[in-house]
Amino acid sequence: MLKKKKLELETVRKQALRSVQIAYNDARAALHEYHGNIRARDATRESFRYTEEKFNVGMVSSVDYHNGKNLLSKAESDLLQSKYNYFLKKSILEILCGKAVSIH
Repeated sequence: MLKKKKLELETVRKQALRSVQIAYNDARAALHEYHGNIRARDATRESFRYTEEKFNVGMVSSVDYHNGKNLLSKAESDLLQSKYNYFLKKSILEILCGKAVSIH
């Protein structure tokens, strides 16, 4: 009976460790996605700034201007979504660990 309980305890311990490892990997991937979306938003913002300057002097059509603005809106939306996804994944990890964690 004692051997069976020890085996069950070891199984539960391994499952808990696996859950923490999965949560850590999910949070780390979400953080990398967030950083990538920051760079993408910054690049799109810069591109739109040039498009806006060209539009103001008549070198770009209103269609191109609005396309650029839509791309910037999408980049900002993607950034926010990835930010909150990261916070969610990090919170799940912290709940599993029972403490605040740092992800690199």
